[in-house]
Amino acid sequence: MKRCILLLFFLSSFSTAFSQSTWIDSLRNASNSLPNSSEKVDALNHLVFELSYGDKHEALEKLRESIRLSQELDYQKGLNRAYQILGIIYLDKGELDSAEIYFHKALGYFEKTQDKAELFKIYQKLGQVQSSRNSFQLAGDYYEREMQIARSLGDTIMLGNAYNDRAALLIEQGWHAIERSDSSIYQQYFEEAIPLIYRAIDEFRKAGYDKGVALAYANLALLQDELNEPDASIHSMKAALQYFEEMNYKVYMVSAYNHLNKVMQGQQDYDSALYYVNLSLELSKEIESKVDLRNAYGQLSQLYEAMAHYEMALKYHREYDLLNDEIFSEGKQETIEKLEMQFQSRKQLDEIAFREVENKNQRYIIFLAAILVILMMISTFIFWRKNLSKKRFNLQLSKQSAQLRKSHDLIAQKNAEITESYNEQKNLMAIVAHDLRSPLNNVKALMVLMKDSGPLNEEQDMLLSKAFQVLEGGDSLISDMVNLSRFESGTNINLEDIHLNSLIAEILEIHTSYAERKSISFEMHANDNEIYLESDQVNLSRIMDNLISNAIKFSPYNSKIKVVLFEATDEVTISVIDQGPGLSEDDIANAFKRFKKLSAQPTGGENSTGLGLSIVKTLVEKIQGKISIESRLGRGASFHIRLKKKLSISKEQ
Repeated sequence: MKRCILLLFFLSSFSTAFSQSTWIDSLRNASNSLPNSSEKVDALNHLVFELSYGDKHEALEKLRESIRLSQELDYQKGLNRAYQILGIIYLDKGELDSAEIYFHKALGYFEKTQDKAELFKIYQKLGQVQSSRNSFQLAGDYYEREMQIARSLGDTIMLGNAYNDRAALLIEQGWHAIERSDSSIYQQYFEEAIPLIYRAIDEFRKAGYDKGVALAYANLALLQDELNEPDASIHSMKAALQYFEEMNYKVYMVSAYNHLNKVMQGQQDYDSALYYVNLSLELSKEIESKVDLRNAYGQLSQLYEAMAHYEMALKYHREYDLLNDEIFSEGKQETIEKLEMQFQSRKQLDEIAFREVENKNQRYIIFLAAILVILMMISTFIFWRKNLSKKRFNLQLSKQSAQLRKSHDLIAQKNAEITESYNEQKNLMAIVAHDLRSPLNNVKALMVLMKDSGPLNEEQDMLLSKAFQVLEGGDSLISDMVNLSRFESGTNINLEDIHLNSLIAEILEIHTSYAERKSISFEMHANDNEIYLESDQVNLSRIMDNLISNAIKFSPYNSKIKVVLFEATDEVTISVIDQGPGLSEDDIANAFKRFKKLSAQPTGGENSTGLGLSIVKTLVEKIQGKISIESRLGRGASFHIRLKKKLSISKEQ
C-alpha cells in the first residue's frame, strides 16, 4: 500500500499550477472556445493533465480529441505531449508496460527537438516506471539525467523534484529490503532519504512552490510511519490531504485516507480509522473504481473485526466477496454465444480454403501467354524498324518462329510441371491429413486401452505419458503443416466491420483456462474503447490465437501477458507483450522462417513445431498487415501487428 501512495504523490510533482476546480473550469472553457488549431491542442493537453488526477473518464475523452486533432494538423509537439500524458495515466493505474510504451514514443520526439523541460518530465516518469519494477539501477540512471537538466537550467522547481525523486528511490529500496527481510540496511536507505526531502523542501520554498512543499511533506509522512513515529506521520499526512482535497485529486485522496486509516488502526484509534475508511469507501464509489471499492469493503471488514463487531465485519466481507465475483464474471455469457458463431464461420471458410488453388494454374498460363504475345509484338516492331531485306527478314522470322515454338514447348513443359507439383502437393496433404494422422490416432487409441487395461507401475506410467506427449507433438506438427500449406495456397478474404476491443477480449477469454494452468494473467489496454476496422475476422482471429497461445507457451509461471490496442488515423496497432525469456538478434532474424526453433523453450513442457510464427506472418500479409518483433534476452518479447483500418480489396474477393 505505501509503495502505491508514494508513486501517486510523485506522479504529480512537476505541475506548477494549482488545479482548483475553478482552474479546471477555466481550462475547459478555453479549450471549448478555441478553433481547431495548435493552441487548442495545447489547451486540451493542459486540461487532460489536470483532469487525470480526478475525472479519468473526461480526461480520456479529451485526450482522444487532442490526439485526433494533432494528427489532422500534423502538430507533432502536441501529439507527443498527449502520448506523454497518456503514459502518466497508465502509470497512475499501475500499468507499467503501457506507460513505458507511450513515454518512449514521446521521448524520441523531444530528444530530437532538445526540449529540456519535456525531457525532464519524461526521464522522471521513466525513473518511476523502473523503480516500480524494482529496477533501481535503471531508475537511478533516469533520475541522474533529470538532475543534470535541472542544474543546467537552474530551475528551482525542477531541482526540488529531482531531490524528491532521489528520495523516493531510496525509500523504494528500503521497502524492497524489508520485503527481502534484510533489516540491516533498510533503515540506512530511509535515513539517507530524509536530507534529500529537506533539500527538496528548500528548493520549493525558494520558488514559492507550496504544492511541491506539500508533496515532500507527504513523503516525509511515509518515512515517519516506517520509523515508528505515528503522531508525526499523521500530522504530515493530514497536511498533504488538505492539499489533495483543495486540488480535488480524488485518486490521491483515496490513498491518503487509506494511509491514515492504517496508522490510526495501529494506534487502536478505531473511531478515527473508521472515519477515514468510510471516506475512502464513499470516494471509491464516486470515482466508480470497483477495485478501490472492493478494497474498502475488505478494510472495513478487518476494522470491524478488530473492534469485535463481528456482524458488521461479516456484512462487509460479503460485500467484498460479491464485488470480487462481479469483477471476474462480467461478460462471460456473451463471449460463449459469439464463440459459437465464430466456430461456424471458421468451418465454412475451411471448406473452401483449397478452392483458390485450383485457379492457380490458369493464372500461370494466362501470364505466360501474355508474355508470349508481348515478345511477338516486340519482335515484329524491331523487324519493321530495321527494314531488313526480304531474305534476311524471312530468315529472322524463321528464327523467331523456332524460338516461339521452343517457348511454346517450354510453356507446355512448365505447365505440366506445375500441374504435377500441384497434384503432388494435394497428394502430400492427403497423406498428412489421413495416411499419417490415422495411424497416429490408432496408436493413441491403443495407448488409451493399454492405460485402462490395468494398473501400471511407476516406470510404465511415466513412459506412457511421454509417449502421449510425442503423439501430441506429431499431431500438432501435422496440423501446422496442413494449415501453412492451405494459407499459402490462398484463402478467401471476407471483409466485415470488426469491433476490435470485443474480438480481442473474446480471444483472451478462450485462452484463460490454458493461462490459469500456469498462473498467468491477461491485461488488455486500448486508447479507445470503440476501435473498429474492416478486415477478415477469421484470419485475424487465427493470428491472435497463435500469438496469445505462443505467449502463454513461453511465459514463466506467475507472469502477465498484455495486449495493447492503439488506434491512429488510418491504421490500428495490436501489441502482444509477454514476460518470457526474450529473443536474441539471431532469434528475431529467424522467427518467421519455417521449422526454426528458437533459443527460448516452452516453460510448461509444451510442444513447439517451429511453424506457428510462419503461419502468423502468412496470415498477416494476406490481410495487408505488417508484423514486427521487439525483444531483448531476459526482458520478454513484444509482437506488433499494424493493420489498415480499411483494406484495399473488394468485399467479394
